Amino acid sequence: MWELSHIFFHMPINKTKWYAWRHIHTLPQSIARHWQLRELRFQLRQAYSNVPFYRQLLDKKGVHPDDVRSFDDIQKLPIINKGLMRKVPVSELVNKTLPLWAYNWTETSGSTGEPFRFPTSRPFYFYKHFGCPKRIARYYRLLSVGAIHTRTRTADVYVDRFLLWRGFSFGHISRKFRFADIRTVNRPRGRHFLHVPVSDVREHPTAVIEKLTKFQPDVVSGRVTTLIELAQRMNEFGTAPLNIPFITSVGEMTTEAQKNYLAKAFGAEVYDRYGLEELGDVAIECREHNGMHIHEESDIVEIVDDRDSPVSPGAPGRVVVTNLCNYSVPFIRYDTGDRGKILPGKCPCGIPARRLIIYGRLGAFLEVGGKKYQFPEFAAIVASFSDIILRSQVVKLPDNTIELRIIPARKVSEKDIQLITETFKKQLSLTPRIILVEKIPFNASGKTQFLRDEGRPI
Repeated sequence: MWELSHIFFHMPINKTKWYAWRHIHTLPQSIARHWQLRELRFQLRQAYSNVPFYRQLLDKKGVHPDDVRSFDDIQKLPIINKGLMRKVPVSELVNKTLPLWAYNWTETSGSTGEPFRFPTSRPFYFYKHFGCPKRIARYYRLLSVGAIHTRTRTADVYVDRFLLWRGFSFGHISRKFRFADIRTVNRPRGRHFLHVPVSDVREHPTAVIEKLTKFQPDVVSGRVTTLIELAQRMNEFGTAPLNIPFITSVGEMTTEAQKNYLAKAFGAEVYDRYGLEELGDVAIECREHNGMHIHEESDIVEIVDDRDSPVSPGAPGRVVVTNLCNYSVPFIRYDTGDRGKILPGKCPCGIPARRLIIYGRLGAFLEVGGKKYQFPEFAAIVASFSDIILRSQVVKLPDNTIELRIIPARKVSEKDIQLITETFKKQLSLTPRIILVEKIPFNASGKTQFLRDEGRPI
């Protein structure tokens, strides 16, 4: 008989391992590396034995899980991506020891125009959203008998671990903190959580402001696009700052101007988080706000070049992530489609976990005059004017010209416009028409479509 315990075979239950899992990001890098290699080797053996996709992939590469004996040996493993996984039947992606009912279907937001639909196991769903194996098992068992655990919000301590770094105790966060989440899909987590649908920010902003005012959250999480949209509505209505202590922005890059704007509107300190629908949360800022500390206990993050080779320390490249907690639908050396770098040296905050900087999404592009211009090229120019640009969108018009739509962070002069135009011309040989706007639409998941091709036939 298939038992529920099989679904948790990969989860830490030993007290010593549980302690290590909770604290690995605060321990020296040598210990973190030892932990990661140990977990990776175990995961590789499980994937090779139980997931047909990985057995075929490793056999084709001529690599056996036992060949990975050191961190350098990770380079022997092939890098995968969503394009490769799309070509494989679902039955070959999932762990064959789990029954079909153990899986849910989820989908990425499709920011590059190509949503990725994939199965995720129920235990990984709870890991991804609640971040804590011990709580996952407890919560899942309670759900299985129809109970509702109103304190599952405590697991978010490990997602929003900057709160621990700020000096708040686990118990205080667990018992006292209130969390609000602005997102498309509701994740019921008890009375100390407030879910705000993204569509409500667009259609019922007054009601959203009233909800937040009444609920008085300590932490609000959402896409920066959605948060700025709400902040703009608050300014229009003359709403006083809500005095929310902390905001976490996830799913989009955040500029300094955006952080300052949100801090003023909400009275909050803004923290960047990095994660993907496929992997869950991967990294989060500390109070230094200079790079995001990687969740070393759960993820191995690499930066590689276009030939899949490691870049030199501090150099930019493709962000490749191995999740160490998902044995059901493994993501081993997964190309995220993002470009970034790992900062060299230690963070002044004292946390030894490495720091990640994300530059932007690879894959998205606009084709103008027979040339392809990539997302990071546009994003780098826009980021250099973060004191001027609050939100923006680069649009290819039907006449094959480029228009840069800007929601300004301050009053924009003719000199500012001229400087932006000259920078585009110098770096990309493009001369965009610059338009100042009050609104830029966001999609169903709350993101801005940064590159938009209005010249593409429908």
